[in-house]
Amino acid sequence: MFINEFRAPQWLEMRFARSALLRSPGLGDAEKQLLRRVSLRLAPDDTMYIGGQSRQYLAVGFSAMRCISRIVRHTRTNVGSVLDLPCGHGRVLRFLRAEFRKAEITGCDVDPNAVRFCERTFGSAGVLSTSELSKLILSEQFDLIWCGSLVTHLDQQQTKNLLYCFWRHLAPGGLCLFSTHGESPREWLEADAKSYGLSPGQRDKVLAGFAGCGYGYADYDSQIGYGISLVSFDRMTTIASEIGDWSLVAFLERGWDDHHDVYGFFKNQSGRTPPKPIMARSPH
Repeated sequence: MFINEFRAPQWLEMRFARSALLRSPGLGDAEKQLLRRVSLRLAPDDTMYIGGQSRQYLAVGFSAMRCISRIVRHTRTNVGSVLDLPCGHGRVLRFLRAEFRKAEITGCDVDPNAVRFCERTFGSAGVLSTSELSKLILSEQFDLIWCGSLVTHLDQQQTKNLLYCFWRHLAPGGLCLFSTHGESPREWLEADAKSYGLSPGQRDKVLAGFAGCGYGYADYDSQIGYGISLVSFDRMTTIASEIGDWSLVAFLERGWDDHHDVYGFFKNQSGRTPPKPIMARSPH
């Protein structure tokens, strides 16, 4: 137990949250076993964790793992190595560790404290990331890459740089999964149902970009090069098709936490034909 990273109220909250999730309808035996295995340890500076909302914290990680497991099964990917970028303090990585217990997992993030926490807590290898994604070089290729909630904050060129980085670091026959804001977030912005931290002017800029070319983006006030993006299915698949020799194998609209769209791309391998894509669209 890491004394500085363990607080009894948080631990009890997480225990109760897990018990509540285990009572959710529709869980299979394998999913219940996964929930029982997952670590409940939290870092004190985990910005994704909000006191009193432990169930939501766990549910978001569990939802990501459901998407990942579904696409891994569909593609019959043998997962021996995993990259989680950005890993944060392990909201999803803890589930990756519980599911792929024998895999070599690498957590990569711009926050060195987050990387160290994941190393110590979940036994992952740690790599410090960079905002210049075109320059990120990792020492290996991976069977599975998970990227949750990063494209959602990048402009179109940064997204291209990120996907090219993933393509370079994806093993042949490997699977790259990433999340985006799509049609539903566009509708929420238009209706002022969500602001995503944008001013009215920034919101209008994002919506205009989406309407014009299928990719809308605006910086946050406090950060240059980091903000909110919207991307259409057609634009996202066009961008990905220009990156390299990989194939779309999944599109789960609002697949992650009933919010983010999840895309899956299979890096083509001699002798293996990519499966027909899973296309799960949500009604609007």
